[in-house]
Amino acid sequence: MLEWLKTILGEKYTPEIDAKVTEEIGKGYTAKADLDAAKSELTAVKASLKERDGQLEALKKETGDTAALTQRITQLQAENLQKDKDHAAQLRQLRLDNAVSKALTEAKAINPATVTPLLAGFLEKAQIGEDGSVAGLAEQMAVSGEGVHE
Repeated sequence: MLEWLKTILGEKYTPEIDAKVTEEIGKGYTAKADLDAAKSELTAVKASLKERDGQLEALKKETGDTAALTQRITQLQAENLQKDKDHAAQLRQLRLDNAVSKALTEAKAINPATVTPLLAGFLEKAQIGEDGSVAGLAEQMAVSGEGVHE
């Protein structure tokens, strides 16, 4: 519920007005969760680029035999690949957390922090769709326990 809307409208407030305003807001704005995920991804990419630039500079300064440089490049490539995997996992988790939070809010969960641990087993294998939703989450919330809804 949009508490600020209730404060502004006072007695003229109705749940229908709340629903219409929420729908219109969703059309013209990016959700904070999506913005936070994009910011997190951008920060990770910038950090990764800065680190790789540093690695290239260090390689430029190294002189010596080709075998040592080749070995160092191979090592850096492996480290960077692992970091890419770690960043991807962090981003996936952030998107999953945001999708779950959004779904629980939309489902009017009484206490999302209490409900989320009940979904832990499901969320380990959950897949995030292109639209940012988690496939099967609504059904799982219904199965995971009562008290999800007001």
